[in-house]
Amino acid sequence: MLFFKTNKVNTSATSNIVLFLIGLNFIVLIWSSCTFAVPLSEDGESEKIEIKKKSSGKLKKPRGKFTKIPKVAVFQADGVFWPYKVERDVEGPFAVHRTDVLPKQMEEYEMKTPLNTKIIQTYQCEHEIVDNKGKSIKTYDGIKGILEAVKKKGSKLALIETTTEGATLLHLVTLCGFDLFKFKEVDDDPEIDHIRRIQTQAEVEFKDMTYFGANETSLKEINKLGVTTVQIHGGLKMEHIMRGEQIYAKAHQI
Repeated sequence: MLFFKTNKVNTSATSNIVLFLIGLNFIVLIWSSCTFAVPLSEDGESEKIEIKKKSSGKLKKPRGKFTKIPKVAVFQADGVFWPYKVERDVEGPFAVHRTDVLPKQMEEYEMKTPLNTKIIQTYQCEHEIVDNKGKSIKTYDGIKGILEAVKKKGSKLALIETTTEGATLLHLVTLCGFDLFKFKEVDDDPEIDHIRRIQTQAEVEFKDMTYFGANETSLKEINKLGVTTVQIHGGLKMEHIMRGEQIYAKAHQI
């Protein structure tokens, strides 16, 4: 009977090989995450080269920065800038009279918004505007400062008014120093049509607009479009701007 002799596997040698492979793999991993210095010149200066592993996973797009400031702020003129209707109560053209009788007064408005707090200072002009009949034209206090503040915060300004005396109204806006508007819709069309045209010109959505007006009926119609609306009583004040921003921010919560 023949017997075949089998060689036993040297378990000690096998273990050494396995340990060697594990150690080699560990060294490769460390090497791939290290930063090396490669000489660039003979004087020993070097440049660091960082070796990074490529990520196989999909990167998530960062969410855009959310703003609580409306892109377009629209203002009616009559009842907001002054306590009358230009078409009915004044007659152009206007004249400007320099006067030393009117004192130079300063008014301060504390503007508290979801984003910041500022003090707005406005000064009464040292001149008087009169219409063709010699009637002195009065405006509500602080209008220019409020408009400047809204514009500085990043909103584009728009002016609307339904009137047959568009040229007269625009002339008065300029004389009062209120002409800070990017868009103007002043004619005898309804206010809601003005809003639609401004929305098209500004290339924004209705929800990105605020409207400050005195006509309650028009405000309700415009609000149905998705525009944030604020009704003005007794002239535009900083509290109206604050109220508009609060309503706008609440409607745009994510």
